Amino acid sequence: MMPAKRIMLIDNEEGLCRMMEAVLTDCGYKVKSFTRSFEAVEQFAPDRFDLVVSDIKMPGLDGLEVLQRIKAKSPDIPVIMITAYATVEMSIQALRKGAHDMLT
Repeated sequence: MMPAKRIMLIDNEEGLCRMMEAVLTDCGYKVKSFTRSFEAVEQFAPDRFDLVVSDIKMPGLDGLEVLQRIKAKSPDIPVIMITAYATVEMSIQALRKGAHDMLT
């Protein structure tokens, strides 16, 4: 049996974060969620996670800054950006900074 993939989930909306964590856990993933972007970046290590899912609009470090800092630590880790406030410009910017995908 293969070990479960490890997902770092970052969203400042605690209720949404917990709901996504529950769904992903039910699907067999190991999920560590963060509601503070600074804490997530500090806790990130390439050997601890296989995927990062991050909101874009957050206080403190926004998702694009989180993306840049995580990619600086681990250029190959896939990072999926999520947002309810997407624009074409924002999507292009995220993809240019190394996002694997953008979900709205």
